[in-house]
Amino acid sequence: EVFPGRKAGSITRQEARDFMGLLGRLPTQIGKRKETKGLTVPEAVEKGAKLGLPTLSPKTINDGYLIHASAVRNWGIKERLVQFNPFTGLSVVDPVADGDRRDPFTPAQLSALFSSEPWSTPWKPGREKPGAFWVPLLCLFHGLRNGEAAGLRVEDVYETDGHPVIHIREYEGRTIKTAEARAELPIHPELLRLGFLEFVEGQRETGLFGLFPDGKASNRGQHGAKLGERFSAHVKALGLEGRKLGMHSFRHNFQDRLRAAELPYSTALALARRKELGSGGDYGFGLSLAQIAEAIAKIEYPGLDLSHLRSQA
Repeated sequence: EVFPGRKAGSITRQEARDFMGLLGRLPTQIGKRKETKGLTVPEAVEKGAKLGLPTLSPKTINDGYLIHASAVRNWGIKERLVQFNPFTGLSVVDPVADGDRRDPFTPAQLSALFSSEPWSTPWKPGREKPGAFWVPLLCLFHGLRNGEAAGLRVEDVYETDGHPVIHIREYEGRTIKTAEARAELPIHPELLRLGFLEFVEGQRETGLFGLFPDGKASNRGQHGAKLGERFSAHVKALGLEGRKLGMHSFRHNFQDRLRAAELPYSTALALARRKELGSGGDYGFGLSLAQIAEAIAKIEYPGLDLSHLRSQA
């Protein structure tokens, strides 16, 4: 689409640089957005500029595009199909270091947050906006992404081998960010103490499809988008300060607690649902549910007392 009718070996270094610049203007998810679906890359760039759509991040450009463009040309050189690789060494400079992208909540902030509404009292049947109550807790104790938690269905919570689990998976109308994100996770003991299973059974009895009606998908197919926006606004209203504090900050908190638990490397990767680099290992292989349940129970937040959210009934 960018070099129509051109031989691979005819692309110059400057044209490769221009291609890199084009990627920097390419809107995200062009195949899914109704505004750009069906358009070529150059057409999507033009449309995105007019509409002010969000564009690809430097990491996506480098790891999702340039690395593959370069790999194809390197193969061409090896097979003597082209003489040089115009993409060698090209990368977009990312001014934000990975560790600086988003702050986790501090222990004091977690205590302040989970003593405010809607967490000032235990969950009771019939309350509105269950996602606002449970989704942040699921993200905190399981490191789930907002959409992964908000998009859970009632049928995604069940029991396997004596362990209550949540199943992160795709279904019609809902995608998962990575293959490793798919998982059957034993539910953290603290969530059980807070009455999560009782809440799920209540939702099941009412015949609901989605576990969290207030986390339903937007017109772009993003589960929990509005829920996440309201959560960020709540954090701001509480005066909690930090770099981009929001729902995804819980995933950073979870990573910190994984390190603190001193779990084996492969176990920590499994709980975080990240790919084991260089091994081809996938989540779940070699780990039983009992082992995962034992490991997840070691995720603790010192100083965070949620006993006021446990039902006294």
